[in-house]
Amino acid sequence: MLTVEHLSKVLPDGRLLLKDINFSVGESEFVAILGLSGTGKTILLRCMNGLTMPDGGEVILNNNGKSLHITRSDANQIKEIRCLIGMIFQNFNLVKRRSVIENVLIGKLGRIGMIRSLVNKFTDKDLEMAYGALEKVEFFYNIGVRILEFPVTFDAAKKGHEFGMTICMGAPNVVLGRSTSGNLSSCDAINADIVNVLCSDYNPQSMLYSVFILWKQGIMTLPDAVSMISLNPAMAVGMGDTIGSIEIGKRADILIVSEQMGIPMVACTIVNGNIVYTKGDVI
Repeated sequence: MLTVEHLSKVLPDGRLLLKDINFSVGESEFVAILGLSGTGKTILLRCMNGLTMPDGGEVILNNNGKSLHITRSDANQIKEIRCLIGMIFQNFNLVKRRSVIENVLIGKLGRIGMIRSLVNKFTDKDLEMAYGALEKVEFFYNIGVRILEFPVTFDAAKKGHEFGMTICMGAPNVVLGRSTSGNLSSCDAINADIVNVLCSDYNPQSMLYSVFILWKQGIMTLPDAVSMISLNPAMAVGMGDTIGSIEIGKRADILIVSEQMGIPMVACTIVNGNIVYTKGDVI
């Protein structure tokens, strides 16, 4: 069990970000932390594995009956504790000078000595586990997963496409023309005709802009580009019969868009047949 007691964190500018946070996560329990951007979700997670030290409170990990006080541990103890807490970061931060298999094995570095880590001396069991991880796309397909979000490599995206999975890429990636993490470019994947859906990711405004970029650059027709943020995602979640396109019997959810100085702007929003927004004024 992981327990957080009276956790608090003050930012360098003196602002109190986390105040008296209390919760626990039991064995095999799934817990979601929800909140607006900037409210401290990431800082809280970093406090839980010692990447960031809180200004008050306790984080305690119970491992086989032994209580490990993360907030009281020294550097060596923290290293051991982190081996017990898996963390997937928002950005994948792949090491470009390393091979794919070496990047997968980076998560094992905390469990081997410094000399072995310098020469990449991993056990056969570690290598077997790493190569197995590279087959995750097929594994997840076999257990029923049908949506592949933000594949970091072309091979992973292509593999998912071959299985008939819905491939989702980030709209900000299209707007920037690249991944901020150095991963797969959305436009490269779209040009290869293996992408079905564009997601807002960290910038919802980019969805509309990305559609016009794909159209104006001749990568897709406008109807096909619009489908990537409307009909295709609706079909991916089993709602294609009620939303996603303008058809008889479906909900009348419509955006009327006009271009201003080459930038697409929403002129009117219609939800279920009712105008809820027009010309910048909410009705």
